[in-house]
Amino acid sequence: MLVCFCFAGNWIAACKWVQLAIWFWAGVSKLTVAFAYVVPIMTANNPLLKSATLRQRLFVSYPDDLSPSPLAKAMAHAGTFLEFATPLTLAFVTHEGPLLWLGMTLCLMLHGFILSNLPIAAVFEWNVLSVYTAFFLFVGHPDVSLFAVGSWPLALYLVVALLVLPLVGNLVPSAVSFLVAMRYYAGNWAWNAWLFRAGSERKLDALKRAAPLLREQQERFLSPEDAVQTDLGLLAFRTLHLQGRILGQLLPKATDGGELREYVYADGETVAASVVGWNFGEGHLADEKLVAAVQAQCGFEEGELRVICVEAQPILGSTLHWRIVDARRGLLEQGHAELRDLAARKPWDYGET
Repeated sequence: MLVCFCFAGNWIAACKWVQLAIWFWAGVSKLTVAFAYVVPIMTANNPLLKSATLRQRLFVSYPDDLSPSPLAKAMAHAGTFLEFATPLTLAFVTHEGPLLWLGMTLCLMLHGFILSNLPIAAVFEWNVLSVYTAFFLFVGHPDVSLFAVGSWPLALYLVVALLVLPLVGNLVPSAVSFLVAMRYYAGNWAWNAWLFRAGSERKLDALKRAAPLLREQQERFLSPEDAVQTDLGLLAFRTLHLQGRILGQLLPKATDGGELREYVYADGETVAASVVGWNFGEGHLADEKLVAAVQAQCGFEEGELRVICVEAQPILGSTLHWRIVDARRGLLEQGHAELRDLAARKPWDYGET
């Protein structure tokens, strides 16, 4: 939108394209079985939802089977419908009337539901701004045509930014950041798990970094037991999602079959936040490239730092590409996991099942 402000002949028309694309591709990102796992996790963590019975109904059989229930799947499908219906309705608005108010109602239902759940890792400003943008662009200027951009260079830019990059990012997620590809909170991310053996995480002190690891920060205020339990909440959150259920399968491989308690687990997001100073859920910030950069300054010995890297599911695929990396030796092992096999695993399953 900033580019539209600077270079568009009619920036309102150009910004309409941007907002419509954001909604549309957010809907496309939900066309995966992983999204059904997001909704029950998000809603069950809603601090405003006081009914334990309703939270439990989001799962097949709480606490024994934490797969999404038919209710959770229906809620996921409803959310996907809203993310498609909102832009496909507002795209045809040319004047004030029933179509406009239908589109705005769908918009408020979509963002109102997300905001009411207070989801972890969600960008609340994005939801507020999207509602404001919808009122400003479509209610305030319903007569401005989408084809009134008035600048061929900007139109080409919009085609690349709003069509080509999201399409490539969905087909080849390893090539494009999920932020640029507009694959938002859909349970389909690249992510990493960093495993430090026998206190080797202290070698990170050789870096000039933004902050200590999250557990080290928590230990300043909590007992060691509480700090570990709080920190491993991220591990539980990760394994509840469909993608994260591969973790129990890969941890024995990454630790050479050893005891997990010998390692300090750190989610890649927290490592990126510590070392890079930014993460925003982008798993590509904490993959092999960061491992190599950290190793150059910290000099981990073989086996002291192992990193599990999991790539997002391509929209036309049914597998996740995973790698296990040793900071000193490099790539140790890689492969693909079928989503249907992960769906058969429990969050707490460890090893092959």
